[in-house]
Amino acid sequence: MKKIIVSTLATLMIFTAAPNGATASGPIPVTTQINGDVRQVNLFPLANNKVLVTWVDFEGPSAWLRTRVVKNASTILAQNTVNSAAASYDWGRSIFPNITKNAKNQFFATWTVNKSTGDQNIQSVLGATSNDGVSWSDPFSVIPDITFAGSPSVCERESEMLDCGFTAISSAIDDQGKLAVIFSRKLSETKERIFAVATSNKNSWPTPTILGTVGELRDVNIVGLTKGFATNYMNYGSASNCSIYVNFYGWGKSTWTKSQRASWRPV
Repeated sequence: MKKIIVSTLATLMIFTAAPNGATASGPIPVTTQINGDVRQVNLFPLANNKVLVTWVDFEGPSAWLRTRVVKNASTILAQNTVNSAAASYDWGRSIFPNITKNAKNQFFATWTVNKSTGDQNIQSVLGATSNDGVSWSDPFSVIPDITFAGSPSVCERESEMLDCGFTAISSAIDDQGKLAVIFSRKLSETKERIFAVATSNKNSWPTPTILGTVGELRDVNIVGLTKGFATNYMNYGSASNCSIYVNFYGWGKSTWTKSQRASWRPV
């Protein structure tokens, strides 16, 4: 089995290596010169010894989710940009464009879009899918426009205290091709609410389900299962008082289970 190493400088390159770790090829450039910053670099294995390389280009306030299939120096497919319009991002809250994969090499990408104007703070989530990592669907709406309570001008100063946008977001695709997203937003300085939504039709998403409300949210995750999804999130009280909750979707019916506490550390 080949080993893959990723290196990011001004360009993004990969190296293939023999099973014993010895370098079997020189650097294979995956991108041309990058004008801004590049982060969120990932590799996904594909059939026939190919890999899908994904990364995010940050250019000013805009983020662009890029992908490219690579086998070797002579087999590099064209670079794709998954989001046709600029995505937004939030360094402080780790809100970035995201790609996830199931066991059948089907992909689901999501990203946020900031539509704020004046004192209205409006954000949404878009998505795209791929059956091979090469051809991507047109973008579709995952979470329609949400008007957050905190105005852009106030949120520049007090984003940690107010309802200023998504505080966490993550996505998954199960082995049946169903799609799901978990996200959160602040209700007040001391409360955050977690939501989840899943669908088998990418063009028709139901109203998100409330999974829970916590004081301080940490570590939101979602994974696609053979059939359905599992999520977890942590309510952080202090270093000696934390609770982790789990939820499931698709266990016999298309609904989310009630939050179950999986871990608790008393004061």
